[in-house]
Amino acid sequence: MDTRTFRSALETHGLAREVSDAIVDLVEDSGKQFVTNDKLELEMTKLRAEFKADMSELRVDLRGEMSELREELKFEMSELRSELRGDMADLKSDLRGDMSDLKSELRGDMSDLRSELRGDMNDMHSELKDDNRSLRLSFANLETRFAEHKLHTTRLVLGTSGGLGVLMIMLRFLPA
Repeated sequence: MDTRTFRSALETHGLAREVSDAIVDLVEDSGKQFVTNDKLELEMTKLRAEFKADMSELRVDLRGEMSELREELKFEMSELRSELRGDMADLKSDLRGDMSDLKSELRGDMSDLRSELRGDMNDMHSELKDDNRSLRLSFANLETRFAEHKLHTTRLVLGTSGGLGVLMIMLRFLPA
C-alpha cells in the first residue's frame, strides 16, 4: 500500500496532518495482523505436522507406559497369586485341624451317648424282666384262681344237676 498517496488523500479531504498520520499508522499496523490464505494454510500445515509429531511421541510414550504398567501388574498379580496360595494353604490346614477337633468331639459325644443308651437299655431290660416276672406271677395266680373256680363251678353244676335229677325223679313218682 502506498502510504504517501493515502496520507495526501486524507489531507485533501480536510483532515489534519496529525490525524492522517495516525490513520496511516493504524492501517499499516492492522495490515500486519491480517493473515492471507497462503499464510493460514502454511501455518495449518505446520500445526498439523507438529500435532502428528506430538501424537506419535505421545503414542510411543503411552505404549511404553502401558508396557511398564503391564509388567507391574503381572508382577503384582504373581505376588498376589502366591499370597493367596499361601493363605489358602493356611486356611486348608486350619480347616483340617478344626475338622479333626470336631471329629474327636463328635466321637467323644457319640461314645458318651452310646454309654447312656446302653445304660438306659439295661435299665429297660431289667424293668421288662421285672414286668415279665410280675406278669408270670399274675398269670399263675389267675390260672390257680381259674382252676379253683372251675372246680367250684363243676361242683355247683354237678350238685345242681344231681338236685334237679332227684327233683325230676320225685316229680315223676308223686301222685298227680
